[in-house]
Amino acid sequence: MQAFEPTLLSAVDQLPAPSEPALSFLEAWKAARRGNTVPQKRDFDPLLVPQLLPYIWIYQHDPETDLYRCRLAGEKIHDAWGGSIMGKSSLEILGGPDNDVVTEIWRAVLGTPLVHYGSDERLSGTMLYRAERMVAPLADAGDTPAFILGISLYALGGEINYSPPALLQRTFHILCRDI
Repeated sequence: MQAFEPTLLSAVDQLPAPSEPALSFLEAWKAARRGNTVPQKRDFDPLLVPQLLPYIWIYQHDPETDLYRCRLAGEKIHDAWGGSIMGKSSLEILGGPDNDVVTEIWRAVLGTPLVHYGSDERLSGTMLYRAERMVAPLADAGDTPAFILGISLYALGGEINYSPPALLQRTFHILCRDI
């Protein structure tokens, strides 16, 4: 897997053409903040964006193993991975090299904290896909960022055995304090 170099932006309006669903997701995350930089998990209400429920996922960071475990995934996420990912670790889902790159992004999301956004559209062989992903931190009851909340919007075609793209090109970070 190749290294990524996200662009740091100072405002959401600098994102290159995010979709309305991605912006709706971000608005729901912002509504949960209640004056904090990072909202608590209990304050995020996915019912503010009911049309996005099939695309939303949450992973919890385990500091002992430094892995992330899937705690919630909508039907479209399960479909994209070819089966249920509930309860699985990031390493089980992503594999070695992909896990290393993705969890590096997620550590930055929790540690900075920041919102990560990526989008891509490409034709590869007989497969056309469009993918858009937004990732944001959620805090535990003690206000420590410990959960990765995300939305993955995929339009896939051409192959049955397919795993979602990592979206390492055209990626952007926005500091939570700037949102």
